Formats: sequence, structure tokens, C-alpha cells
Amino acid sequence: MFYEQKNSLTPDLIRVSTGVNFNFPAHIHNSFELIVITEGKMTVTVNNKQYSVEKGKAVFIFPNEVHSFETEKSSKHILCIFSPQLVKAYSSLCSHKSPESHIFSI
Repeated sequence: MFYEQKNSLTPDLIRVSTGVNFNFPAHIHNSFELIVITEGKMTVTVNNKQYSVEKGKAVFIFPNEVHSFETEKSSKHILCIFSPQLVKAYSSLCSHKSPESHIFSI
């Protein structure tokens, strides 16, 4: 596991990207992260809990939660990473909390 500084230091950070067959090792940073699967299937692990995420599903990750991404066969996704400073009211409500389940349907 490693600390991803580039997604932690900018108070106005918002980064949206797309990708294919995404794999990324366990890491942590101080930003929210939303990943939407648009095709295929991906395993997303958040705080040692694994989610099998298929097309039409998404995972929302809070700041400072350890998470990783693994595509076994194939996947396409949209990824949005954004600073807690952009959603201050929401961020203060969920500070030091974790959702019961990180996965939801789009």
C-alpha cells in the first residue's frame, strides 16, 4: 500500500478520466473517488472488503480509505477523483466515517 500524494494536495482537485482494463494497487489519499463501470467487470477492494462491480454499478470511496482496483478479464470505467474541499458540507458530515456498503446502482 502507498500514499498517493497527487490526489491529496490540491484543494480544488477534480479529475475525470476513462479507462480500459484498469488495475491499480492498494493506496490511500485524501480525496473522494467514484468509479462507474460502463462495460465488463472489475473487483474493487475498499478497506479489505471486496466488491464485484459490473456494468451499471459504481463504487464511492471516502477520503483516507485504502482501496485498489483489479480487472481479471475486461472492463471499461469512468473515474472521478475530487477534493473534499469541493464539497465541504458533505465532507464534514462524513468525516471519519465509512459507508456500510460502497457499491450502488447507477
